[in-house]
Amino acid sequence: MAGDAQGKVNELLGATAAPTGRKALENLGFEATGTGRTQETGPRFSVFNTHHMDAAAAFADSLSAEAQMLKGQTSDDEIVMILADRVSAQDGALQRGIAEHGFKLFITHNPVGAVVRVPNLMSRMAPFKANMMQESTVELGGIAEPAEENRLNWFREDPIANEHHEHWHIVYPTRETADRPIQDRHGELFFYMHAQMLARYDAERMAAGLARVQPFADYTQPLVAGYDPGRLQIGTESYAPRLADQSWGPIPGGETPADHEAIRDKFDIAVVTLQLTGGSAPLPLSGHAGSDALGAANEPNSKGLNQHNQHYGNHHGGGHMFTAYLGATDEKPFGVMANTATAIRDPFFWQWHKHVDDINFRYQETQPSHDFAEAPPVIFGGGDDEGIVLMDEASLEANVPDNIPQDAYLQFALGNERFTLSAAKANIAFQADLGEGPVPLRLETTDVLSTEMRKGVFELFAPDLSGKQFTYPYLWHHPFRYAVRLLNQSAVTQTVTVRIFLCPAAVGGGAINDGWLNERRLWIELDKFEALLQPSEPTVASRRDKSSSVIRRPVFEPHHVTDVNYLPEQDDPEYNPFCECGWPYHLLIPRGTVEGMQFALLAVITGDDNLVPQGHCGSISFCGARDQYPDIKPMGYPFDRPLAKPIRELVADTPTMAMRFITIKTAPDP
Repeated sequence: MAGDAQGKVNELLGATAAPTGRKALENLGFEATGTGRTQETGPRFSVFNTHHMDAAAAFADSLSAEAQMLKGQTSDDEIVMILADRVSAQDGALQRGIAEHGFKLFITHNPVGAVVRVPNLMSRMAPFKANMMQESTVELGGIAEPAEENRLNWFREDPIANEHHEHWHIVYPTRETADRPIQDRHGELFFYMHAQMLARYDAERMAAGLARVQPFADYTQPLVAGYDPGRLQIGTESYAPRLADQSWGPIPGGETPADHEAIRDKFDIAVVTLQLTGGSAPLPLSGHAGSDALGAANEPNSKGLNQHNQHYGNHHGGGHMFTAYLGATDEKPFGVMANTATAIRDPFFWQWHKHVDDINFRYQETQPSHDFAEAPPVIFGGGDDEGIVLMDEASLEANVPDNIPQDAYLQFALGNERFTLSAAKANIAFQADLGEGPVPLRLETTDVLSTEMRKGVFELFAPDLSGKQFTYPYLWHHPFRYAVRLLNQSAVTQTVTVRIFLCPAAVGGGAINDGWLNERRLWIELDKFEALLQPSEPTVASRRDKSSSVIRRPVFEPHHVTDVNYLPEQDDPEYNPFCECGWPYHLLIPRGTVEGMQFALLAVITGDDNLVPQGHCGSISFCGARDQYPDIKPMGYPFDRPLAKPIRELVADTPTMAMRFITIKTAPDP
């Protein structure tokens, strides 16, 4: 039965053939506008339209109420199938778009809906209209203008990165539903998750010889870059191309760029005055709670709208919509910026979000720098490597005997009497007693991470397209592990949080660029985790890259995908919607360059910050806000505030910080 329910959901949401036979969504007060999707014209649903999201949330609530009435009368699988039939019976493009999104919210957040999943994005990208019928293999990808922007098509078009962005907005919807209230620190997370995407994208631009992303702040100026999505289709929807050098114009509903400038100016005033207005009383902005309030008003989510009486309008979403209407036709009424599953493909997405992030950045710059005087009494071990050791996972596995855990092996190799020795790039020979006397062992460390471009294949499963494929390039890196050597200087056991960051430092063998290192928005969060330190003892805390707190887990390589959901078994007790939320593992580190691009690797130790233990599922950094965000520190700490001094001085003066430089090399293109 579970398979039948998932199959119906796949069909409904565009992973196979499009559903037919719909009736009016009367409970939302809409009128029927057509009898077949090929005949429908007019606006489509967009998550960035606040009125659409109001209706989608209301529809999700109606599904939740109906599921509650049916509960106990039949199985959860059957309930989902009944509700799927209700959604597929809706009439009209706008109405059906609303119903579909409401259904996605229901099956993502309602316990009954948890028996099925939203089909993965690749399966919904499969039906490339009739042209797919004549071709056995299609390379999917858009074309950007100017041509230099195509150097990063592989990053923007990555189907798993697009799925991350889509699913994040479903896990954290802008409208509260009966099954999903607006979560603790949602607004702060909205800013932070997108800021981290920008940091990754800027690192790739530097490696590709492109300028960093420039914010789009003057709404009268043309959008320099253009984008043509080509054959891209999600379910039954295809998208309008957008020519270069077009300018925003009025959009349906009458809003003009000048209206949007007025909204922008209200946020500028809020940052200068450190308060939001428009509610019953001004709301002061302070600390990371200020970022949360700004994010709630800017996205906007219903918490922000309720509090500020719609004074700040739809700034973030409106930018998506002004852009999405450029080039629109009756057949293709939106560009990719209207859909969270496609928006990051457009080069302008990054310019718009840099502008949105500027609002939070300028606010953060008004806050005092962090004081590290109350950091835990911990110091790093090691010589030139400053306490951070990097290892190739394959080499490590080859050297570790089968009868010893890797953590214990690394404690032997890097702790104890070797705690103070440098291990930045070395072949360390040592002996360890594994129970039968001393055994000679060795550990190879490195200062180089390796990447390469590969080609992925998605095998189509729809009956009329069986055996056909589409292909896509993706970045892959050689798996690695890092170890942080720590000495607890106190007389008691203490739990600390280890935070790992990466920042571009130089391209092409040039000198270290301190300007980049001091630009806090270039620092990429790689991981954070807790470590238990025994009193007055050195501890080697190590992590595999596949355990990162930022990535979607379980980890998979998107090399050859054939099933609808590349997910854990449904009976996994930890399995939930958050399992599908997180940054792709294969994009964890930047591509680097063939010659080698230098990066700074930084470890920051803080106290016991109440991190939720990271299981084998999901991402606590980007998808951890369930009831409470699993980290009491501001998101991105310590880079959420202006640095009190240049980063190299700060590290030198702060015992709980360690930094070293590594190189990322990529293989030449085949």
